Amino acid sequence: MMNGKSNYSEQFEIAKLRIKFNQLVVNNIIRIDAFYNLFMMAVSLEEFDWAQDFLKKYSINLEQKFRNNAVHYGNARIFFYKKEYGEALKELSKIKNFSFIHYKPAVKILQMMIYYELKLLPECTDAANSFIQFLRNDKLVHTDYKKVYDRFIKIYLKLVNVESSKKMSKLNDLSQTVKNLKEMLISRKWITVKIDELEKRMKNSQTKQAI
Repeated sequence: MMNGKSNYSEQFEIAKLRIKFNQLVVNNIIRIDAFYNLFMMAVSLEEFDWAQDFLKKYSINLEQKFRNNAVHYGNARIFFYKKEYGEALKELSKIKNFSFIHYKPAVKILQMMIYYELKLLPECTDAANSFIQFLRNDKLVHTDYKKVYDRFIKIYLKLVNVESSKKMSKLNDLSQTVKNLKEMLISRKWITVKIDELEKRMKNSQTKQAI
């Protein structure tokens, strides 16, 4: 699912029509790739109520070997949206062996985002380095996906560095990098919001120091 957000709305509406006309579930089974892609499209479009309903209704139609990954990752995403970060981490900890190739990177990215929200900066760095090592060693993840994941990691580590250093020059560089980036960036909106929050906090801090 690397088409970029501009195509998600159209794909999402088509997928909802497939559900409406009972084309998604065949012989009482929904394919894991279709389930994952549709859930992630809904999350990307911030259709969280729809995503939660979809998860509850259709996870039972997944093959048994995929349900653990799908349910606990899906629940974690919903908790993350609700800012219940501790609950999100609990859900991720319930995931057993990864049965679908895209869930492991997705879990690693979500963990990184949660650690940042909790301001657990050492854990942020450790999680990012763990992800880097995973991408180096894993032979199943396609090169195109690895490039997108690498791009996210680099931007994420810069964000963590700014959070740690509180240097306005680094924040400005990061903000400009994200604005100028034409390629797909995972969780671009989340990163942009975090940059904006940092800017406000740092400016407020400078104002207080000047008084």
